[in-house]
Amino acid sequence: MSVYYRRIIVVLLVTAGAASAQTTEPRPNIYGCGITWGSWLGLTGERAREWDRRSMDKIVEMGGTNCPANFAWIDIERTPGVFYWDEVDHQVNEALARGLEIFAYTGLTPDWALPPGILAKYGSGIGYRFPPDEQYIAHFENFFRTLAARYRGRVKYYEFWNEPNGCSWINDGCANGHMAHTYVPWLIRWYNAMKEGDPDCVLAIGGLDYGDYVSNGDQYLRDIYTHGGGDYFDAVAIHPYGNPLNWQAITNTYQVLLDHGHGHKKLWLNEYGWNTTNEAQRAANITAVLTELKKPEYHMVFQANHLVITDLPGTPDWGRDYGLCSRVVSTLTITPRQAWYAFRDLDKRWPLAVDFSADVLSGPLPLSVQFTDLTWYSGRDRLVLGVRRRPHQHGAQSAAHVSPERHLHRPADRDRPPGTAESRKDRPDSRRRRAARARRGQPQLRGQRRLADRLGDRPRQRRTARQSALGQRQSVPGGHHRRHAFRR
Repeated sequence: MSVYYRRIIVVLLVTAGAASAQTTEPRPNIYGCGITWGSWLGLTGERAREWDRRSMDKIVEMGGTNCPANFAWIDIERTPGVFYWDEVDHQVNEALARGLEIFAYTGLTPDWALPPGILAKYGSGIGYRFPPDEQYIAHFENFFRTLAARYRGRVKYYEFWNEPNGCSWINDGCANGHMAHTYVPWLIRWYNAMKEGDPDCVLAIGGLDYGDYVSNGDQYLRDIYTHGGGDYFDAVAIHPYGNPLNWQAITNTYQVLLDHGHGHKKLWLNEYGWNTTNEAQRAANITAVLTELKKPEYHMVFQANHLVITDLPGTPDWGRDYGLCSRVVSTLTITPRQAWYAFRDLDKRWPLAVDFSADVLSGPLPLSVQFTDLTWYSGRDRLVLGVRRRPHQHGAQSAAHVSPERHLHRPADRDRPPGTAESRKDRPDSRRRRAARARRGQPQLRGQRRLADRLGDRPRQRRTARQSALGQRQSVPGGHHRRHAFRR
């Protein structure tokens, strides 16, 4: 009789040092892309919104999984206590209608909340560089608490500010790499207010800049820990621009998290791209970056976002900068470039595999992996769990993998007609096995008992001749092909 079971739970305890997982667990959010919003291009009303829709459509068509939303305080609360949600509601509704996950920017102080003298010196809209004056702390907290509550259950991921260690903080000349002590108090207020509005939201430090004018970008994150901000973020967003990417920025940033026992916190690469007219090179870069990020060693990268689907606002329609598509604003036309097709044609599937390695620096113990059967299949193949070991610099490394195996059943089983599966008790070597179990004091196992019964997963069920005749639990020769999903 064939053995049926629906669920296998495998718990793997990695005990060589502290446990660290380098996994091929699906990370679909590495396939994100930003949007040049219609309002940024001078469009208004329904034409601006139609542009946004077409931009999102192009992201979906190339296999993109997420996009940003722009929750600028200056646009939403233009006067104290009065909120204008129409534009951000539009962004959220259109993205969710297309199945796009949203990673939202928050920040940009309204003119009325700026510190004294700033508006007169720099003019309107300079709030992207300045937090509010401290007399507006209550307004600041109320805004972000209200924002998180409004989109609770719809928007989960938010970042606070943009490049505070670069050109988007209080000092002129992008000289802000040493200013974490002024960022942390506002980070803490923002984090607490957002969690009050939505306890389930995931909050990131605003995209840390790793441009050429920023030396030791990871030092800013160390300074955030030094000044008491280490418990007030769930993720770290960075901008690792490079050729094709600043891989060292990823490694260095994550090392800071490991050094502070926060290896479970993830990285968002929420800006990358290339300002070039060489479309072949851009396409090659897209393929190289996303292929590399898919590898297990970049398990810490939860999200990656190409800067924009079309060129930036300052570039004319006939020009080229970062866009994966060219545009004609007057006709609302978006035309894919070579890099768009490269993004579309990437293999975005994730292999059914999990790799484990011992690492004394990071990772909780124990590490649990659950394999769950999603559906039943008949056939000669089935998925089996195997373990192999190989050397690793910190100790033994093993890979638990699920792979198709053939010839797992005796030829006689494969050739037997349906409905005549041989019972375990009828097999030639069954008597010896039962005798061995009896000597060890273990109960005898009969073919009619399901594996789930022995695991205590559910009440014992027996199969009657009438049930077999009615086909309610019909045996299938050659066993069953079981497809398993897994999660940590």
